[in-house]
Amino acid sequence: MMINFAAARKNMVDCQIHPSGVVDDRILAAFEATPREDYVPLDRRLTAYQDEYVDLGQGNFIMEPQAHARMLSVAGLRANDVVLDIGGASGYSSAILSSLVTTVIALEDHQGMLDQSKQLWAQHNVFNVAGILGTLIEGCPSYAPYDLIVINGAVSEIPQVLLDQIAPQGRLVCIVMQSGQKMGKIICVHKDNAGHISQSFHYDASAPYVSGFEPRKVFVF
Repeated sequence: MMINFAAARKNMVDCQIHPSGVVDDRILAAFEATPREDYVPLDRRLTAYQDEYVDLGQGNFIMEPQAHARMLSVAGLRANDVVLDIGGASGYSSAILSSLVTTVIALEDHQGMLDQSKQLWAQHNVFNVAGILGTLIEGCPSYAPYDLIVINGAVSEIPQVLLDQIAPQGRLVCIVMQSGQKMGKIICVHKDNAGHISQSFHYDASAPYVSGFEPRKVFVF
């Protein structure tokens, strides 16, 4: 079965992302230009543009387009931002960011996924993304602070170690979803020049938990 992927990308933007309240032309253009089908397994290419997350196996996934775009729309993206992109799996999220900001530090905890991402970035002439292998929940303090931190999926809570890596006037965006909930909330964390943290709550959204960010298990005796 043949499919026109360029038309599928445009349909994703016109029928899923734009109607959901994402009106930033830069974000819409990034989603329309980035070939999502190349970042999913070959047996999932035909369904790459459905409005659902793509399971990549071993706890890895690509977020559904609508939730992903909404997260970026509330993040206040700036062209000179240095971004820490956490848990982007196959590299799609960092490829989207690459045309919107100056530098992307892509943190991944799976060597195979990171190697695949680097190959795809090179293939698509994405040269402002640096792939780093590490523990997702710890962030990447070596290159901190960051103007923006993006966590690609749901978290039960935001660890202090990541808040410490936000630059003054920086932001962090993710989906906060408590244990037992099927729907979470897109949240944007802001840090002012004095280091004070504030939060703003936006769209309802759902996604799998990012590795390491799952709810803590509570043992009852």
